Amino acid sequence: MDALTLRPGSVPAERVRVDTIVEGSPYRRCAERSFEPEPASVGLARRFLTAQLVTWGGNALVDSSQLVVSELASNAYQHAGTVFTVVAEMLGDGALRLGVSDAVLDIPKQRPAGEDDLRGRGIVLVEALSRAWGVDLRGDGKTVWCELEPD
Repeated sequence: MDALTLRPGSVPAERVRVDTIVEGSPYRRCAERSFEPEPASVGLARRFLTAQLVTWGGNALVDSSQLVVSELASNAYQHAGTVFTVVAEMLGDGALRLGVSDAVLDIPKQRPAGEDDLRGRGIVLVEALSRAWGVDLRGDGKTVWCELEPD
């Protein structure tokens, strides 16, 4: 199956963009950091993002961004198993664009989760907390991104 073919239950086609990652950012406040594919990296990613937001005066974004980056970083280390990179950009309207990139082209899937299931809610949470989200595919992997507005 072609790496760009969407599978049943995967991200809707309108949320997938191909080759749209551009080097550099038009935004004044942009930070990125890479992490090893291990459980401890989820907490490190959360602390990295929180420190950036506090430095930028984005305190109203901290709570929702911590939850979202935890979900996306967990998905990257558990499912991709590659080094992953967190990119944070403050947008002109005070929102945060958050992306987590890894080196696997598999598109995240929403899975039904039962009441007692410990997994299967990550993408649902990202969608619920974001004004927009999606997946950018590149030749060397993907970025799952979202935009968060201040609480």
